[in-house]
Amino acid sequence: MNYFKNILIIFCLCTGFGCDDLEIKPSIVEECTSIKDAKFLSKDDTTCWHSEVYLYKGELFTVGTCCVCDMIAIAVDCDGVPLCEFGGADCMVDFFKNAEHKFNIVK
Repeated sequence: MNYFKNILIIFCLCTGFGCDDLEIKPSIVEECTSIKDAKFLSKDDTTCWHSEVYLYKGELFTVGTCCVCDMIAIAVDCDGVPLCEFGGADCMVDFFKNAEHKFNIVK
């Protein structure tokens, strides 16, 4: 059953986002505990509360997005560890400058 689920996730990613655009290994997505059970959104599908998934220095990071919240954007790795220390504005500037947005998810 788990094998079927992995194939389904890979298929959805490739058809919804285009395999050429995704350019990440399916094993990276499967190993990322923070996103592997999430609902993947299409490029045109947006919600008020979702997470954006980025590829940065070979790792996946999520950044929470909320249209009605006043929150600071903090990139979090697959283990839930923040990329930057709280208040590390320079770190997040570099992240958004160099990270590549891949897709959006809803947990």
